[in-house]
Formats: sequence, structure tokens, C-alpha cells
Amino acid sequence: MPSKFIYDNKRLVNNYSIKHDNTAAIEVIAKSSNTYGILNKMTFSVWLMHHRANVLGTAIATHTTTTTSGLTNGFAIFMNAANLLSFGVRAAALTTAQGSTAPVTNTWYHIIGTYDGSLTANQVNVYKNGVLGIPATSTGNITFGASTFRTGGFGSGSSNGVHAYSYIDEVAIWNIGMTAQEAAAVYKLGKPGDLKRHSNAANLKLWWRMGDGDIYPNVKDWSVGGPVGGTMTNMSASNIAPVTIYRG
Repeated sequence: MPSKFIYDNKRLVNNYSIKHDNTAAIEVIAKSSNTYGILNKMTFSVWLMHHRANVLGTAIATHTTTTTSGLTNGFAIFMNAANLLSFGVRAAALTTAQGSTAPVTNTWYHIIGTYDGSLTANQVNVYKNGVLGIPATSTGNITFGASTFRTGGFGSGSSNGVHAYSYIDEVAIWNIGMTAQEAAAVYKLGKPGDLKRHSNAANLKLWWRMGDGDIYPNVKDWSVGGPVGGTMTNMSASNIAPVTIYRG
């Protein structure tokens, strides 16, 4: 019998993504802060494709203080000093799980980071295209402070060097720490599916389609019980690009 975590991705149309161009504040900035009900568990999912080489430390998507370069609180998916896609959380301390291979340009990747502070080990995990990277250990609740969720940068006060040259698509946050099997279902063999049909749909707290169904400058939140919508900043309507993971 099929896994209960597999859902029907044929119902999802995916024809657009949002292009990020590495200029400071080219980001999709959330209109509110930690409204996800996250304490010591979360899952964070992003599809991305670099359209040119990104510098070390590039932020793909973050929830952290807006005027600071780096992860002073919250969580992030970013490129670490070894040029590996990584997932970091700041709970008792800053802890990062990293992927095992470096990404290349003009190739789509799915990155999903999970944190479950109730576990006894390997609480922080990251999967690239369904493959588990190098886990890390952390405990406690994630700290947020006066932080904001955004894609494409750590914050509006940070330098150009940590902003992304990337197409970013299908950004989602859950307030649970998914198991490996549940995370694999989100990847769904390289085609994004309807997250409302995933077994953890009730815990889906943010889902930005990043172009599909959006009208510039607003990015709609498709999660149940939203909205935590975004505003495209220092962009234009052309940043909603017909560059996609696959044609729906």
C-alpha cells in the first residue's frame, strides 16, 4: 500500500517562481513575525535554483532580525562557508545542519530543514532532494525577538554579499518537526505537490507559491488559517518569472 505521507501532486499547477538578484533588500518580506506557533519544533521547505554563482553566506530564506547580517535569532536556509546548502536554528545556541554536496547553477534543488528539540540527538536535520545531510544537536525553543520572515536575504541592513542570485519557489513552514518519511513526501521525487494534501496539512503555517496565483507586489499565503502574506520589495512584476520546477 502507498505511504500515508504521499499525496497527489497532479493537482498542483507550478508555472512561476520569483527571481532574486542579489541587490540589498530584494526580498519578499513577511507582514508579520512569529505567527506560526513555533516553539521547539519546526519544518522549513524551499525550492531554489541559482541563476549565477552565489557567494558564501548567501541567505535563501530566513526568519531573523531585519537589520543584522547573520542568524542572530530564528532560523534560515543559507549557503555556509563550505558552499553547502544548510539549515540553521538559534535555540539554546546557533546550530546548523549542512548538505553533503555543493549546488550548481541552473539546477533546481529542494531543501527541507527540520528541528525537533524533544529528541535526544540529531534534532536539526537538512535534506537536499530527499537525501539527508549532516545532522546537528540542539535543544530548547527557537528564539525570535523582533524578527521578520523573508526570502533572498538575512535582513534589510545586511550587505549585498548575503543576498541570493536565485529563483525561489514553493516556500513553506510547519510548526512540527517532520520525520524523514514525512520530509521525503514533500520532495515527492522532484515535483512539488499540494501541501494541503500532505498528512501534516493541519500544521502548515506558511505556504508561499512564489508566483503562481500572485499579483505583484503581493505574495499570497496559501496555508490553512493564514494569512502571513509577503510584499515584493525592490522588485518589479517581471521578477515573477515563468521559470519553474516543472510545468503543471
